[in-house]
Amino acid sequence: MNNNNKKPNILFIMADQLSASALPCYGNKTVIAPNLSKMAEEGIVFENNYCNYPLCAPSRASMMTGRLTSRIGSFDNGAELPASIPTFAHHLRAEGYYTCISGKMHFLGPDQYHGFEDRLTTEIYPADLSWTPNWDPEAKKYSFETGAGMSDIGTMLDSGKCQWSMQMEYDEEVFANARAKLYDFAKEGSDQPFLFVVSFTQPHDPFLASEKYWNMYEHDKIPMPTVSPIPYEEQDPQSQLLYRKNGMDRYDVPEEAVRNARHAYYAMITDIDEKIGELLNILKKTGLDENTIVVFTSDHGEMLGERGIWYKKTLFEDAVKVPLLISAPERFSPKRIKENVSLVDLLPTLVDFAGGDVKEFQSALDGASLTGLINGTGEWEDVVYCDHSDNATVAPRFMVRKGNFKYVFCEAYPAQLYDLEKDPNELNNVAGDPQYSNIEKELKELVYKKWDVESLREKMIFSQKERRLVTEAMSRGRWVSWEIGTTVDPAKHYVRYGDAFPDIERKNYVLTKERDFKMK
Repeated sequence: MNNNNKKPNILFIMADQLSASALPCYGNKTVIAPNLSKMAEEGIVFENNYCNYPLCAPSRASMMTGRLTSRIGSFDNGAELPASIPTFAHHLRAEGYYTCISGKMHFLGPDQYHGFEDRLTTEIYPADLSWTPNWDPEAKKYSFETGAGMSDIGTMLDSGKCQWSMQMEYDEEVFANARAKLYDFAKEGSDQPFLFVVSFTQPHDPFLASEKYWNMYEHDKIPMPTVSPIPYEEQDPQSQLLYRKNGMDRYDVPEEAVRNARHAYYAMITDIDEKIGELLNILKKTGLDENTIVVFTSDHGEMLGERGIWYKKTLFEDAVKVPLLISAPERFSPKRIKENVSLVDLLPTLVDFAGGDVKEFQSALDGASLTGLINGTGEWEDVVYCDHSDNATVAPRFMVRKGNFKYVFCEAYPAQLYDLEKDPNELNNVAGDPQYSNIEKELKELVYKKWDVESLREKMIFSQKERRLVTEAMSRGRWVSWEIGTTVDPAKHYVRYGDAFPDIERKNYVLTKERDFKMK
């Protein structure tokens, strides 16, 4: 970083369910994403960045707190993030930042802010606990193979062109509010730095794209999956369970449906890229770019038919490896970083950017600041951790990547070990191979050091029971909603109270730099 002592603004942009492998800056030769490509060229690209859980709510809770889900109880899409655990929004707010979010963060429970001063949109998914999975062997309502709020392959078969969808509508709202908020920052000219999170829901399934972006691609040239569907009997046990949970045993999936889904997914990325480009352009036009760090990432990836698997809830690379771009041309030189990092590293990194520190809380964190890697100073552990315990597994699954090796452990399933340098498609499981016994032993020890493997499943089952009781109880009698309205004050944007009309108008001007006359 440079010696600029002024606290930088931070624009934190997210997509949902976006694999690193789907972006040109990570090697994709089909997807059209010029704005993210430019951001990558001018900024820092983390080539091996991982989510810490391949599912929306737990991943985002982990990212915002810098802690693995097992530490905070955010076990699945039906578990709340405790209000007492500080997020990076809390930390930056304590450092004097104004904190605001437009879009999704999948907050559950009565706290719908978690450190943000303002919310410009609601969540797109429920705030209650009704999406709680059920691992109780005596349960009748749900099983490991079904669950509330879960897509099956039928939604993939819906893929294609679409005039309008819930996700399109939501992202248009997210974008419109974000655009207006950036102009607000320019109008106000405040010395207070901001953390502004803009979080889109695309390219999350269902894979539906508007005609504009669909037509930017030649359908016949959309590439099919690199790894063809693996026969059911040759799949690992968790993949077999996911196969059944997603309904693959109930549907025929023709090749054209696969191509349609991939085509729409790529088009949805282009849609988001265009919106991101406009936001970055506003920064430049208003001069905000001179002191703003832009961060781009996603909560988890998308298998997109690789190995015959769709969506997430697996620990294969396309589901857990996500983009991470950081750009601030005034502060950082372009760079590509190969070391293994993960989303829990973002909290200490953002606090570092803000001029604070997390020493007092370091013992509770699983992440570390990335500024050393950015600046080329200090050492890096080069180990990342990820877990999964939703209803597509019968017991918690744990992943450790160290160097080129990736280890997946679960008490209910055979272990998996991949040498990603030699086997990037994870087709050759070398767990149990004497040649790799030392690295397997080392990574298994890391699993047991990081997680309470023996008792975690029972803790999760008890948590599920408590949340199901809460959900059942709240469904009786008077319903108290945890949903929120927004904190947008129309009086700040429009003439609402009979004030002097010209003065109100002028307060909302954001003038161009090229003006050759002055206002009276």
